[in-house]
Amino acid sequence: MKWPWWCLFCLPFTLHAGSEAPFLPPEDVVRQALAEAPESRFGTARQAVAQARARLTRMGPHTAELSLVPQERRIDGEGRYREWEASLSHGVRWPGKAKLDRALAADEIAQADAELADQRHRLAQELLADWSAWRRAQVAAQLLAAQRSDWERERAALARRVALGDAAERELLQVDAGLAEARAAEAEAVAAENLSREALQRAFPTLPLPSGALPPPAAPAWQGDDADWLAALRRHDHAREATLIASRAATLAARRVRADRLPDPTIGLGTLSERGGRERAVTLTVSLPLGWRQQSARRAEAEAHALQGEAEAALAEREGERRIRQMLERA
Repeated sequence: MKWPWWCLFCLPFTLHAGSEAPFLPPEDVVRQALAEAPESRFGTARQAVAQARARLTRMGPHTAELSLVPQERRIDGEGRYREWEASLSHGVRWPGKAKLDRALAADEIAQADAELADQRHRLAQELLADWSAWRRAQVAAQLLAAQRSDWERERAALARRVALGDAAERELLQVDAGLAEARAAEAEAVAAENLSREALQRAFPTLPLPSGALPPPAAPAWQGDDADWLAALRRHDHAREATLIASRAATLAARRVRADRLPDPTIGLGTLSERGGRERAVTLTVSLPLGWRQQSARRAEAEAHALQGEAEAALAEREGERRIRQMLERA
């Protein structure tokens, strides 16, 4: 089964069709232009932010706390004593929560990667559309230039015949009218080509455009059956992938909030000195937060986000399948 060139809109990294189809720019040039686009740079920065946040998620919400309490005690009849107390405490995350946090961190990075891939996919579609519009305009200008050259040759030959008396002036006037129309059409096509070229350069200023006329475009013949191309289209549907990852992350976040029904303890180890050092002690403290009402509200919010994510994932699945089926039907 042969597939038309519009399948490239779904597979952006097959933009280079090789030497047999010079209609498309080289793949390395396309990748460089996509990477330097502002949208790609924004997506790359957002990816770095996601990686930093994922690192924080893996580390957990707890930090070590060091406290030092110097004091002076005065006892009537005994005098004054310098005393102090020092302690170091740290929250302890339960193992199940740590596992969920690692899964959330992985999904955060995966979602950022999918969103960046989707952004570059859309940029590739835009580049292909602008490039194709310019190439079509260029080929149209070339064809009209060839037609104008044919009219000029015909007019020169007819002018010699008129000079020799073999043709009437009326025929020359008719050819002149056709030549004027051909020149006007060529000028309009050249203007359209310049506009499309400028639009392409504005959208992708780092994309080098070849100088001079290019060979007429030939749509490459794509080989494969429906199953192969259906799998390829699904594999490159990064928007659906990002939505599915976001839905999965929302479900994990709800599980993480439910896990907080068992609060993390804070364990502290301390030492103190009293009565000028005559009394010393070592302390071990364990504390638990008691925020039941806040935890209940957080659970309700997280579960609502999880339901919303599931609905969005189902919608993304349906829209993705519908879009892919339409492409297959048009092929």
